[in-house]
Amino acid sequence: MKKLTLLAGLFLYFSAPAFAQDTPMAEVFGGYSFVRSSGVTFNGWNGALEGNLNKWLGFAGDFSGHYKSISGTSVRLHTFTIGPQVSFRGIKKATPYAHALFGGARTSVSGSPTAQTVFAMNFGGGLDWNWSDLVAFRLIQVDAFVTRNAGFTTRDARLSFGIVLRLGRRR
Repeated sequence: MKKLTLLAGLFLYFSAPAFAQDTPMAEVFGGYSFVRSSGVTFNGWNGALEGNLNKWLGFAGDFSGHYKSISGTSVRLHTFTIGPQVSFRGIKKATPYAHALFGGARTSVSGSPTAQTVFAMNFGGGLDWNWSDLVAFRLIQVDAFVTRNAGFTTRDARLSFGIVLRLGRRR
C-alpha cells in the first residue's frame, strides 16, 4: 500500500506542471511523410488539424498524399482520417501524443480511369519539440497504417516529420 501511495504521489508531483501550462485551442501540422506499403516506399506530405478539448484530449483530422513512379506509371495514395488524440503536456520542451484515426485511403494510377477508396486507420503517435508557445517541430510521428477492403487487411508503416503551429489559448 505504501508503494502505491508513493507512486500516486510521484505521478501527481510530476504531472502538476501540465496543469499550469496553457493549452493551444488548435494545432496545425504540415510536413514530409513516407509510407512503406506492399514493399514499396511512397514519399509525400502529411497535414493535420487538431482542436483541443482540454489539456490532454483533442480531436484530430489527418490528411496525407504519397506518390511513387513505378516503371513510368504514377501511383498516388491519399488518406483522410479523423479521431481522438491524447497529448501529455507535462514536459516543458516536449509534447508526446498518441492517436487513433479512422477514415479512408484512395489509390489511383495514371492512365487508369478508376480509383479505389477503402477503409483506413492510423494508430500511433509522436513527439513534438516545443520551440515556443506558437511553434513546435514534430520530430517524429509513427503510425501503423491499416487498410481494409473486401475482407483483406494490410498493415503498413507511415512516418512523418514537420512543423506544428499552435493557435489560440485554452486555460
